Amino acid sequence: MLKLLEPIWSWTAFAVIIPVIIHLWQVRQGRVLKVGSLLLVRPGARQKAWSRRITEWWLLLLRCLLILLLSFLLTDPVYIRNTPPTAKGWILADKRKFPALYHLYKNRIDSLLQNGYELRSFEPAFTSSSVTAMLNDTTAAANPDSNYWQLLIQAHYKASSAVDLYLFTGNDMQHFSGQRPAINRTVHWYTIPDTTVSGVSAAWRLNNGRVRVVQAIAAPAATIQRYYELSPGGSEAGISVNNEGTQVIYGDRSFPVDTQALRIAIYAKDYPQDGGYLESAIEAISRYTGLRLQVTVANTMQALPVKPDWLFWLSDETRPAGYAEHILSYAKGKSVNAVSMIHGPGFDQPVMVYKIVTTGELAGDELLGWHDNSGKPLLTADQNEYRIYTHFNPAWNNLVWDSGFPEKIWNLIRPEYRVNPDLADHRAIDEQQLQFTATAGIRQVKQDDYRLANFIWLILSGVFAAERFLSLRPAKKGGSA
Repeated sequence: MLKLLEPIWSWTAFAVIIPVIIHLWQVRQGRVLKVGSLLLVRPGARQKAWSRRITEWWLLLLRCLLILLLSFLLTDPVYIRNTPPTAKGWILADKRKFPALYHLYKNRIDSLLQNGYELRSFEPAFTSSSVTAMLNDTTAAANPDSNYWQLLIQAHYKASSAVDLYLFTGNDMQHFSGQRPAINRTVHWYTIPDTTVSGVSAAWRLNNGRVRVVQAIAAPAATIQRYYELSPGGSEAGISVNNEGTQVIYGDRSFPVDTQALRIAIYAKDYPQDGGYLESAIEAISRYTGLRLQVTVANTMQALPVKPDWLFWLSDETRPAGYAEHILSYAKGKSVNAVSMIHGPGFDQPVMVYKIVTTGELAGDELLGWHDNSGKPLLTADQNEYRIYTHFNPAWNNLVWDSGFPEKIWNLIRPEYRVNPDLADHRAIDEQQLQFTATAGIRQVKQDDYRLANFIWLILSGVFAAERFLSLRPAKKGGSA
């Protein structure tokens, strides 16, 4: 089956009338008369530029074919070949949760495999796998932020409707972001039953010597964080601190207490106002959390501390490599006006952005999920070097006016204080949201798409060469095309 991805360009085929008009428009060459000929004084016969006779049919046909092929190429044709499915169905499983899922649904998964179903990982590549490989996969916990809705859409288009889909995933709300997809197929979705998980997500020493402990309780209804301030050797709500104040014990697990002060340097030579907003946010973090933060704002390199934990390089100068444990700087490039929003985890409401920096290539990977309306990352990380593609300034965005600005900086400079993904969000999705049923009688086979652009370019080259050959051939005999 042939499909045109850009059918509007088919209107250009009407340009085929141009070579037809050119071939019908013939201006005949005048006669050469001798001096003194009587024909010079006779009235000449009226000659018409139009002629119904076409003498160069092959040349006309080649030129028309050339225009038609160009029009066909602009429509971006795709040949869709229907092929039967290679497997009876797919078993799509979240690798990160597969050990627990297999324990719950072992009989069902084994039965499906025996009936010819294929086990695949529930990720963009949908890689074929086996039960043993998934159970022993040590990299399974690397991507806890999978969007199940988006993956379901990709699986729907990758596998034909003739292939049954069996999904085995968690039911945590954090994996279902965006609008529920509207797909016309039956999906058998199995999830882990609702659970409540609690644990210590962070612990640090305060300026007064006490220890602040953050306990996260993740339940299907909501995630609750509770804060405790304990003295060394004290305990509360099942949480205790050792006598040295270096370890927190909760249940049968222990957690280290951060006892070091965090040294932060802000180099704001070119953007002192931006540095002021950033300093205020860091001071708010220190007051609210009790973290021991040492902040230095400088306009010269000599005033900067040696090897700080964090360096915010708010300058157009080249940033020093390896000067700090972590360096964040403004991305270099062209600043353009934009009417967009900053989205991402931690943003209760999107934040307006008025200017962004555009570069040819992003430096590093997206960090913290900050992006604009088009999905372009606004904060990237390359190991310990970070770049932000806007500024900490009201002329660039409303980020500095956002009430959550200090928290966003906190999540950046101390990511270990962000709640553990296992404790972050255990709200459960409604089971009815996972029920997808196809319209009766609709069964399709898998479709493979083949773009015809390269093939058309090859034909175009041959037609153009033939047209040039016929057009220039009379010139070799002394005539004209």
